[in-house]
This record gives sequence, C-alpha cells and structure tokens, in this order.
Amino acid sequence: MRDIEYDSFGPWIYEIDETHTMPPVFRDHYNIAECPKMLFKIPVNEERRNLRPGMNMYRLVVGLYKSYIYILALSNGQVSETKIAYDDIEAVANSIDLLEGIFTLYIGTGMYEIDYNASSAEIMNRVVAIVREELKGTGRSANTPIVRSDIVEFADNLSTLYKNMFMDMKKHEKVITPVLFQKRVDVQYLSNIILYKVVNFFLQSELLSSMYISLEKELVLISRGNCFNYRRFPVHKKAVYYIPFQTIRTITITDSKKYRNISRVSIDIGNNVIESFVEKNNRDLNNLMSFGIV
Repeated sequence: MRDIEYDSFGPWIYEIDETHTMPPVFRDHYNIAECPKMLFKIPVNEERRNLRPGMNMYRLVVGLYKSYIYILALSNGQVSETKIAYDDIEAVANSIDLLEGIFTLYIGTGMYEIDYNASSAEIMNRVVAIVREELKGTGRSANTPIVRSDIVEFADNLSTLYKNMFMDMKKHEKVITPVLFQKRVDVQYLSNIILYKVVNFFLQSELLSSMYISLEKELVLISRGNCFNYRRFPVHKKAVYYIPFQTIRTITITDSKKYRNISRVSIDIGNNVIESFVEKNNRDLNNLMSFGIV
C-alpha cells in the first residue's frame, strides 16, 4: 500500500483536509470538535532522501480557532500540546531570510516561534492575517501622526522593498500612514579601541534600513531582520512586526551605548520589548512621538 504522506512530502506546509490528512502521530491527541478557521501541518526539517514510508513526516499541527491557537508539537517521539489565547498575544511578527521563515507570537511568557520553509510564505501570510484580525478586537485607534510630505511622496532614499510593501498594504488597509523611515547609514563607534577602528576601516559597520507605519489599530515595523551589518555583506532578510496599539505601554528613545550617532527605540508591550535602532538626527522621530504614547 502506498504511503500518501511520503508520496506528497516536501518542505512546504499543507492545510489539513481530505487530501492532506492529519498525520498519524497526532490523531490520538487531536480531539477538538470546534471547526477551525485554519488547520495546517508543518513538515520535519529533513531531506526526503533521509525518510522512509511509515516514518513521522510532520513535526507540528497548528489550528487557528475563534479565541485561541492550538498547537501540537512532536519532539523526541513525544507529542506536546500548547494553547495560546488571542488575549495573551501582545504582537505578531513574520520574517523571511532566503528559504528560512520564522513566525513569532509575543506572549506573556516571552516568544513562541514557529520556523518554516519560505516556499510556504503565502500560507503563513494568511496565518498572520487571521491572527492580526483577532488581535485588533475593539482596541483603540491611533492618534494620527503629523507626517512629513516627503515620506508620503516617497523620498529617493526609500528603497524599493519599502515602497512595494507599503503599496501592497495600501491595497488592503482602510487607514495607512507612513510614520518613520530610517535609511542605511554608517555607524560611528563611541569607543576609541584600535580593534574597532581597524574592523570598521575594512568592513564599515552600518545601521540597516527600517520603516514604521501606522494602520488603523496597529503600529507596523518593517526591517531587514537584523539591525546592523557590514556594508559589503549582502542582506536578504526582511521582517514585519504587527503591534496592536492596545498592547503598547510606552515607547522610549535612548542613546546607543555603542554608537555615537545611533538611538535605540524600545516598544514596551507588557511582557516583551520590541527594539529597533535609528539615526539620532532622524527627523521622523517627531512623527513617532506624535502618537502621544512616547
């Protein structure tokens, strides 16, 4: 008899249905009668050539329900169960670096991460959309920031990545306002240690670009995943953080302890802090401050 799971196995995520059924290892553990908004399975991080029919092909089953996310995880032959209420989620993020994707939930105990192959980015974008919709709830809307006209018109230093992502969001969002754009900029070390100077001379450390956008009930941070890099090193990663206004407690701006020309932006969302870095003289910081929550 043919093993359907083995025949269809690949790095991609499948929604569970009549064709792609619940993995055998999870069947005895999954007993929720409620109909999910979305139910999918994530494969093991293994090459197909190392697998054989009858082996466990999937390591996670994730269900999105009306008031919570239900996760079954296989590790060392044991299945564990996790239930995360939407009320406990402070923010959600999704990042992609070539073929490596990471979906992150910021919850009371820290971060819950689900890694996946970026070939399934379309499915994970749907997951993000469902979770975001549940998080919006009846939370407060943003105070409309005072935005510079050259951000709205897209200044020359706004890269294609941010232009395209902004325009794509604009198609689906009722309210969307650019708040802050940080271009790539060389960093200046505070320390006079010779080693720093030598490294910086040959590699030139730089702050990577990022952008803040205000939606109806969310603050969105788009970044290159890492805040800093070396000028000659390629950057493929992009990350998007969706932060409901109702979870933001404070936004503080402090001087970097390492770089003379850089400031740290810290967004306190309760049990977690989301950080980014901007140039000290970035005049768009006034837009961020105009939210009235800084």
